[in-house]
Amino acid sequence: MDFAFYRNFITVAETGNLSAAAKRLGIVQPALSAQMKAIERNYGVQLFKMQRGKRHIELTEAGETFLQQARQLCNTEDDISLRMQAFGRRAAGTLRFSVSHVRTDYFLRSYLIPFAKENPGIS
Repeated sequence: MDFAFYRNFITVAETGNLSAAAKRLGIVQPALSAQMKAIERNYGVQLFKMQRGKRHIELTEAGETFLQQARQLCNTEDDISLRMQAFGRRAAGTLRFSVSHVRTDYFLRSYLIPFAKENPGIS
């Protein structure tokens, strides 16, 4: 299942209305409705209570559980994405410091050389 489907489900649940959710998401309502039906088919449960003539959508008990899990799943995916982006943004620049001449050799071997190996973008 595409993460966009989970995110779109969350938006539908939060707005309680397919048209409002579609507008917020910038997609057409029939496409969003098809996504919600695809989720229900995929999991084999009814997630929404839809009443004819009413625009407000309510979640079934399964829908409430699905909403909690979808939020958790999307939060985890967001966290993974942020952590992986951090690998692409290594620190860079110039680091200036002063060390007592008595401790220079120890400082270089113990701290500066390992630091320089882990952070090649810092001079």
